[in-house]
Amino acid sequence: KAAFALGRAGEAREYLLHAQQIDDTDEVLRLELCTQDAAIRLWLEHQTAEGRAVAREAASTAAGLAVRSGGVSSLQERARRAYIEARRLEAEAALQDGDAEAMLRAAEEGEAAARGSGVESFMTASLTVGTGLLLTGNVQEATARMRRVWTEAHRHVLPQIVVDAGYWLAQLLHVAGELAEGEEVILETTEVAARVGDMPRTRHHVTRMACLIALERGNAREVLHQLEREIVEEPPSEHDRITLHADAALWRARLDGPEAATAVGDQLEKGSACAEAAGCPRCGASLVLYSVEALARVGEREQAQRALARWRQLDM
Repeated sequence: KAAFALGRAGEAREYLLHAQQIDDTDEVLRLELCTQDAAIRLWLEHQTAEGRAVAREAASTAAGLAVRSGGVSSLQERARRAYIEARRLEAEAALQDGDAEAMLRAAEEGEAAARGSGVESFMTASLTVGTGLLLTGNVQEATARMRRVWTEAHRHVLPQIVVDAGYWLAQLLHVAGELAEGEEVILETTEVAARVGDMPRTRHHVTRMACLIALERGNAREVLHQLEREIVEEPPSEHDRITLHADAALWRARLDGPEAATAVGDQLEKGSACAEAAGCPRCGASLVLYSVEALARVGEREQAQRALARWRQLDM
């Protein structure tokens, strides 16, 4: 789990293989291993189709474990934690599939199981529900939830959850056009993230959101250069690269218009290569949608129309 959190795919897989050699009569351990296998495939090894299948297998195993125990409330603490984690990975798999309703259902099941399982476990599950609410279009409800998690994480001194909640709350405020408050939230989140430790997935998400808000609140051209440097100097995961390339293409097109056609095309091409490597349907669909506006703004209307037609055909 530590190797996974640090983004070290090889080490994470090696430790998992060692763990799989341990006594397989422990059904909770088998569930934990299956869930961790799904996480590694989904986010580090870019075996996303296989990862989604393993995540569904883990969720099915977790459901069976709960039934045999007489319900989720009857699970022992360790088994309940394994159940909650399996549901969280099920939600992440649905997120990659672009199935927001399935993600929300899995997240709500995980949150229900997390009640009474500790503040950190419950708030982590609540964050996942908030993400599902956002993706299903329930923006106001998602914002209220993220505010609660943000406040409670501060109160209980849980910095990692402060960072995660701050990222999502800032994104929701950005969507709603509440840029001044969004800027305050993401600046504090950035400060906390710097103290939390070397957590690559969290760090790059926060940096990206800070740039997106600053593009609208500050010196857009200077921030765009910062965004472009972020891609080169501190390469994030393939998933993060997709969104960074999309952001860079869109804002370069907005600022420079047709003069930026070559640069925009280059960013979109690199983003497409990352999307292919990551194998994530949702990220790929998001890139296509971003490319519609970017291509239109640089005068590539036929390409923009083709991208729009492609996006409309996607099952997202």
